[in-house]
Amino acid sequence: MGWRKFNEKGVCTICGTCEGLVNVATPEQYVYVKACEAHKREVFRNCRADYALAHVDEIMRTAQVPANYCTKTVRDWRSSNALREKVITYTATWPYADDLVLYGPNNTGKTHLAAALIRTGIVRHYQLRHLLFASTWQVAARLGDFKERRAATDELLVPKLLVLDDISVPTNPLALEALYGVLDWRISNRADGYRTIVTMDQDPRDAEPSLGRRIVARLLRMRRMPLVTLTAEKRQSVAESVG
Repeated sequence: MGWRKFNEKGVCTICGTCEGLVNVATPEQYVYVKACEAHKREVFRNCRADYALAHVDEIMRTAQVPANYCTKTVRDWRSSNALREKVITYTATWPYADDLVLYGPNNTGKTHLAAALIRTGIVRHYQLRHLLFASTWQVAARLGDFKERRAATDELLVPKLLVLDDISVPTNPLALEALYGVLDWRISNRADGYRTIVTMDQDPRDAEPSLGRRIVARLLRMRRMPLVTLTAEKRQSVAESVG
């Protein structure tokens, strides 16, 4: 972290001045750095960037991303170059451009890409908290339990970026009702920076028998990105371009 050597001298980490300094809080508890009034925002951002890059794996684990997906990136996602470019464009700003539904058959990299989008939020936009990866089959039982429902729902409302992985798994009516409430609230509060990424096996338009009309209606208000299975030849071509 390059700001540390400047901080020891008691000067602004940007311009080196020693006049009119203020303390800027870093992501590390009880650690502050010096900055002049003109550069305090830049110093704050630089500290977040340093911390994010140094602790990305820890932040991914805190976001409950499965261990085998914590190191996944958009670059090593096995897909066509055209689709990868669409994803890179999607992640150009924070909050991300829109809510997103990733759907397609098995082995198309839906969970890989969803985890990579969380990682991109950390390393590209320096988001350190309010990120959550939730496997729907894990939260469904809590959403369907009267005692756990309120706490489980609140946990899904807090994150600025929420991934709901494999939303097309069967759930009971109480869980579906709670899930609808979560999606409706998050979509209604997009203007406040809330973004939701959903993965599922089928086109949302075909999911009404399992998810119900109201949940499907909310999914159709999100941007849909179909993922396709690559042929063996295409996989080798993509692997060569990535490697």
